[in-house]
Amino acid sequence: MKPRILYLEVLRIIATIAVLINHIPLVAVHLYDDWAGDGGRFVINGIVHVVHFAVPVFVMITGALLLNKEKPISYRKAWNYVWRMIVILGTVGVAFAWMEIYFGERHFNLVQIPNAILNTLQGKSWSHLWYLYMLIGLYIVLPMLKATVNNLTNKQLDILIAILFLFAFINPMLRHFAEYSIGIIFPMMSIYATYMLIGYRISSIKTFNFQTGIYICLFVFFYIFMAYIEYFKGHLSLTFLAEYNSPLMAIYSILIFCMVQQIKITSINKFWMTFSRDSFGIYVFHMLYVNVVYKVLKINPFEDGIWTFLPIFIGVAGLSWLTTIIFRKIPWVGKYI
Repeated sequence: MKPRILYLEVLRIIATIAVLINHIPLVAVHLYDDWAGDGGRFVINGIVHVVHFAVPVFVMITGALLLNKEKPISYRKAWNYVWRMIVILGTVGVAFAWMEIYFGERHFNLVQIPNAILNTLQGKSWSHLWYLYMLIGLYIVLPMLKATVNNLTNKQLDILIAILFLFAFINPMLRHFAEYSIGIIFPMMSIYATYMLIGYRISSIKTFNFQTGIYICLFVFFYIFMAYIEYFKGHLSLTFLAEYNSPLMAIYSILIFCMVQQIKITSINKFWMTFSRDSFGIYVFHMLYVNVVYKVLKINPFEDGIWTFLPIFIGVAGLSWLTTIIFRKIPWVGKYI
């Protein structure tokens, strides 16, 4: 087994925790909006925007690992990645889709099962599983992206990333704020493929010219700015800047990736290394327990006290992790989680 790349493990841990910090309070605000009040919504939405870097960082990690020139990617290998997502969607995704139907109708009938399968095929399982559908698309084009990276010089790759950034990030911002967009139709535009290429390109750079102080200042600036986006939403429509196709979000996510890469990490203890290994399963299962906490147990953090978010976080993370371990023991499908 090849040695793990430690800074990527740390990034995966940070991104997984960020997902939990994102979804746990966000669902609470949606369900208990009247209890949250303006102050609660402001604080929660600010926190949610600050940790919204998780998905871009996850995708950049994928790019750093799979687009590495030393890692061969055949169509068969790419299909194995696609098949992994299909298996999880065909099991967990269908189960979540059925649960949504069952709790909506409050009774069980056999028709619900094929309807759940159909909903999953249409991408209508629980919303957080959109990430798996997106990964299927990336894995399908992975061999082509790999061939592109292998046959381009670093300068050519930088130019390609710049062009993709212009059309996938800058152009939507111009359209949103100025009702203007570049008229050129670019034939290959995907923010997630761009994040993959950026992740690979950053991972190939061993040293940066930036000083630590500059990193910290930029990080603090973006941290504060992202936290206050929600406050100005009604007046300036700044929430676009927290979307995945926002140039600001891209820069924010890239900055976090670069900062962690430059930390000299010599070891990670077994607990966190295992957490990193199981991060995919934790992502898949965490919304099950978020729904149990709020919809079944009827816990309202805005009524019971904001401090309850901490035990909810620990409980959701722990149960999601435990479910991942248990699921892995299921024959045939457990190995895919």
